[in-house]
Amino acid sequence: EKRKALAQRISITTDPTTERTLSIALTYIDNEFLTRNFSRFFNEMDNAFLRDSILKSSGYLNIFDTRLFVFDNQGRGLYNEENQPFNTLNTIFTVQAKPTNTPGFFYYDNSYDRFTYIIRREITSAEGQLEGYMFIVSNPKQYSSDALYPELFRDKSYEDISDYSGYPHAVYKQKNLISPFNKYPFPTSLSETEIPRTEYDERVNGDYDELWYRAGAEKVVVIARKQESIIEGITLFSWLFCVFLLLVSLLRLISLLIIAVYRRKELKQLFQLNIRTQVHSIVILISLISFLVIGIVTIRFFINRFERSNSDKLSRTMGIMVREMQKRLADHRMFDDVISIDDSISNSGIQELVKEVAEIHNVDVNVYDLRGNLSVTSQPLVYNEGFLSKKMDPVAFYHLSRLKQIPYVQRERLGTLSYSSIYAPVRNESGRVESYLNIPYFLSQRELNQEISNFLIT
Repeated sequence: EKRKALAQRISITTDPTTERTLSIALTYIDNEFLTRNFSRFFNEMDNAFLRDSILKSSGYLNIFDTRLFVFDNQGRGLYNEENQPFNTLNTIFTVQAKPTNTPGFFYYDNSYDRFTYIIRREITSAEGQLEGYMFIVSNPKQYSSDALYPELFRDKSYEDISDYSGYPHAVYKQKNLISPFNKYPFPTSLSETEIPRTEYDERVNGDYDELWYRAGAEKVVVIARKQESIIEGITLFSWLFCVFLLLVSLLRLISLLIIAVYRRKELKQLFQLNIRTQVHSIVILISLISFLVIGIVTIRFFINRFERSNSDKLSRTMGIMVREMQKRLADHRMFDDVISIDDSISNSGIQELVKEVAEIHNVDVNVYDLRGNLSVTSQPLVYNEGFLSKKMDPVAFYHLSRLKQIPYVQRERLGTLSYSSIYAPVRNESGRVESYLNIPYFLSQRELNQEISNFLIT
């Protein structure tokens, strides 16, 4: 049943016509709201504040990358962050866009596996006169790269079915694979005989059970799960045996309490141990202490090995990121020799660069200036809402700026969430440090807990 729920959720997150989340989030942005507030878009400060309020209050930034384009009744842009002309957006909306199930919501295909929502609002006054236009452009994020938000905002009180990273899955549209690659060898295309005839179909493929979900006439979702092995069956028997021993011990303790209350003379005889009982007790005590020591040492070994492995992986990723950032900045500098992290004009170009690099390598990226202030990030919501500080960690800043250590890896905390974070400088062609690059790895604690849990179970 859990895999069926996951299949339905995956189908929703990859379907351009299932716009329910977005439609709910944008319900209040109607003509009444826009007419009442449209005059504020003509003031630069009020414009920025109103845009920020609209995007944050709707609560879907963890699912969509959303941009607002506002124009007056003559088609002139009102402090839009991107210089997209009115005619371009209007042509896309009227020519390329296709309607969804919700009135006023349209989408257009960017490629065979990507689509973009586009919504147009015409703002009219109470007298019916046209005052301006608003275009809302939303790109659904790839669910495979949304590691940060589930870790920060997941409700721990229930089992979250959105956590399907442990299940290899594939999404097919018109018989072609459109989901990202993962560890399970899914075929790139399906034949007519492989398409399930019913809504759900369970199949066995080697050591894996596959659940096939037919989400529509042209869409199929497949979720694989490794079959239970003999070891897992033995593990279940071991846990049942341990529960049996605990119940026997509990009954024995209750029996001793009854004897202590009503027959104290017999209780004294129970504690008069002979040599055989003493030997048995010592053997049991040594066994329990041995198990305890071995468990503690083994868990400590897992933690140390995980931290070393995690540090090596982050270091390799950081090396690739730094080289690519330095190369991209050098390429930008060939056309614009004044590009700088501190420059607000060229900062938008660096923002696009960071976003592109983060999506390619499937990591979160932060860029700090030489004073330790956050300049660019691939996850602005976390910092704009105040969950994390916009200042660089002081210990990391000291190691990079004063001790000149590169790279520097440390553990950081956000509430109860502990995660690994790596820092390294970005230098220009002459070797001068221009900024500091940071990659936080928010899934590290959960992966470590899962590894320890697997050890304790087996």
